Amino acid sequence: MAQTFLNLAQGVTGTLPTGNYVGGKLSQQIITQTTSVTNCTSTSFIDLTGMTASITPVSGSSTILFTVSGVINMDTTDTDNYVVQNIYNVTDSSEEEQRTILRVDNASVDGSYSYPYHQITWFYKRASWGTSAKSFKCQMKNETSDATKWNRNAFATGSAQFMITEIAS
Repeated sequence: MAQTFLNLAQGVTGTLPTGNYVGGKLSQQIITQTTSVTNCTSTSFIDLTGMTASITPVSGSSTILFTVSGVINMDTTDTDNYVVQNIYNVTDSSEEEQRTILRVDNASVDGSYSYPYHQITWFYKRASWGTSAKSFKCQMKNETSDATKWNRNAFATGSAQFMITEIAS
């Protein structure tokens, strides 16, 4: 089979033969990156600053992969605390996926660390909902009212990412 190479920087018009497409290829990827810090002392979900993205799937039969990555910084008083993150579907006003991403109990708190931090990356995969546009945002809450910081390590501000990837079936 002959290969066709495209210079996408020059723009493309026309159509490609459908036989050239194979499942499992990246259709599109939306990446939001932020250096904003969000302070959380809430037991209800709050929005993580700069962690929003929208996507319009190319195909109704594709797979959508969500990726959340950043640093969580906790004070040593954060004993017996759970940190829960949520991907919230803004378009449909509904929770998409909730994960307990970190748990600190009394036995694991080391007083020699003033602000322990943890690099967090988690994924959520679902089938496409069709080809309509949807917006999503990342949220966080604590089990207790202790202070937790998203996107800040013990020394400086980090760089958090929220990615939505469409994978062709």
